[in-house]
Amino acid sequence: PRSTLFPYTTLFRSSYLIANQLDAPANTLDGLFNIGPNHTMPDGTVLPSGTQIKKLGGSGWNIVYTWNGSQWSPNGNATLAPGETAAIINNSGTAFTVTFVGLVREGPLTTVLGIGESAVSSKLPLAGGISSVLGLVNPIDPVTQSGLLDGVVISILTGNHYQTATFDSTLPTGFGDASDNYPVPEPQIALGEGFVLNNNTGNSATWSQNFSACH
Repeated sequence: PRSTLFPYTTLFRSSYLIANQLDAPANTLDGLFNIGPNHTMPDGTVLPSGTQIKKLGGSGWNIVYTWNGSQWSPNGNATLAPGETAAIINNSGTAFTVTFVGLVREGPLTTVLGIGESAVSSKLPLAGGISSVLGLVNPIDPVTQSGLLDGVVISILTGNHYQTATFDSTLPTGFGDASDNYPVPEPQIALGEGFVLNNNTGNSATWSQNFSACH
């Protein structure tokens, strides 16, 4: 394993989908954002009071944790491990940087993509095309000659709105717009960024990655 540190910066009063892609000693809100007697992140800075972390529940981003400058409410036990995603809400009006530090996972890595909506991220610290770099590919069924992920929608939070793309193996780019009528470019995922995946195929799927294959 390799120790790595990277920042993810929020810009002013806005919301972003954040992903911890490194294994920290504790992949919890307290373990990542509330370290030691000074309640700091690994880089020694403190999250602004009022910052919120939201996790996807059964009816939207309704699992909310609020930082008061020294502790999380209701608690700091929620996880943010590699493969997970949470929304971070900057209510301070000033940009700040979130820094993660930990070990890169090695070997074959899998993320189960269940039916319905899930908030997911790469388990490796990668940036680029969701299929070409991050490895979330749309394999072709040899019987139906269609993509197994056809119809699956990817949503990336940009500020206060989502940019969406739909897996579609019949289109030249492999992705369609929200209505799946016109081709759109392959979605690009930033380092430390997650996304919402809506799997409406009726079957769970698996996202496979490998440290040695990606580096």
